[in-house]
Amino acid sequence: HHPNPANGARVSGEESYVLAKIAMAKVAEIFQGVVIEHMNALECVEHYNYGGVLIYADPPYLRSTGRNGDYHVDTPKDKRGDVEWHYALFTALDQARGYKIVAGTESPEYAEWYEGAGWKRVDKRAPRGGVRKKSADTYTESMWLCPRVQEALAMDQQPRLPLIDFINQQTKDEEE
Repeated sequence: HHPNPANGARVSGEESYVLAKIAMAKVAEIFQGVVIEHMNALECVEHYNYGGVLIYADPPYLRSTGRNGDYHVDTPKDKRGDVEWHYALFTALDQARGYKIVAGTESPEYAEWYEGAGWKRVDKRAPRGGVRKKSADTYTESMWLCPRVQEALAMDQQPRLPLIDFINQQTKDEEE
């Protein structure tokens, strides 16, 4: 028997399989129309610089936040280079034509760059170590929404993608 992720009740292997199929169908629905790229972030922004595109960027944390983890990506390992890389990503995203959302954690640099350019920060509490951990320890995860995303959400004119509906629900939950 396995715990049911929805309510913690014990379920049989067959029931667990059915629950997994339902969960995967929901994930597939949310990601309908989504392209996930594994490439240099700056090149990705340049490649998808179109008006109707939503770029959801989830870069490694700035090293200054102390939450950088062990990422194996193309960011510089020294603090100065790290800040320069993040600023270059901000500049590319801010100048890109489409809808842009950036995930991360609060920092003075992001406040200056993103919020200084009119991006809205939305915070959400998340369990440290992921949703499967039983720890009560949490941290704040943030998303910055560019002005175009804010306008689309306010006018309910966002592209009709399930991922946008999911993000929209997350921002509404946080505001309540």
